[in-house]
Amino acid sequence: MTEINLLRGELQNLKKRETTLNLFPWVLGVVLTLLMLTFLGQLGLRMFINYKLARIEKDIARYQEAADIYNQLVQLENQNQKKEERLSKASSSGLPLNEVLTLTPAYTPPGVTHQAWQIQEGVFTIEGKASNYETLAQFIQNMESLSFTQSSWLQRTRQQTPQAEIEFTLQLTLAREGW
Repeated sequence: MTEINLLRGELQNLKKRETTLNLFPWVLGVVLTLLMLTFLGQLGLRMFINYKLARIEKDIARYQEAADIYNQLVQLENQNQKKEERLSKASSSGLPLNEVLTLTPAYTPPGVTHQAWQIQEGVFTIEGKASNYETLAQFIQNMESLSFTQSSWLQRTRQQTPQAEIEFTLQLTLAREGW
């Protein structure tokens, strides 16, 4: 069907302009709606990414803590292996450690306290405190009289005031004879 417009030219253009003006609010509304949806989509995506990032950071912290605990356990295992090697080395060398560890407290006079013991490569190191020099000398004589002592060396003494206890480090070379 053919449409014939009998209106004058100016009126025909006015009707076309009216149609164009009626479409402008719709086009503007669609564009603004698309922009709003794009903005809200980006905002939602950003919130989702931030949530995922926070979860990943928590997981990393948890895994890092587990890795630190694992590293500590590995270090403890290595220390235990070293101790085991030293003990097996000492027991295979013929040193009866139970005699050393049993007789040392028995031959310690009153007034002498032990703070640390260490046996390494045939040297028995004792760190402790003595109430006076006479008591320390008696302790050294007692230790030298034991069958497992080859020689002794008073490595360090320290007394802060004349009334204070004497801190000392005594090293005993363990003899293999007499075992």
